[in-house]
Amino acid sequence: MKKILNDSFIGKIMKTFLEGFIASLIVSISQINNDINLSLIKTILIGAIAMGISAVLNLIQIKLNGDKND
Repeated sequence: MKKILNDSFIGKIMKTFLEGFIASLIVSISQINNDINLSLIKTILIGAIAMGISAVLNLIQIKLNGDKND
């Protein structure tokens, strides 16, 4: 487990999360018309966070399976 949580891997996790989060946020925001309310903002943020987590979990799964594609 210590090998998995080294500095370069944590950096990759953060980068992957941010890429997924920002991409999802951009796509969601681009579809908004003039009606912006708190419920819509919550939905967009939850979707973006879920996308970021999904990307990170995939990266962790690849690392745990021993795939050495950097």
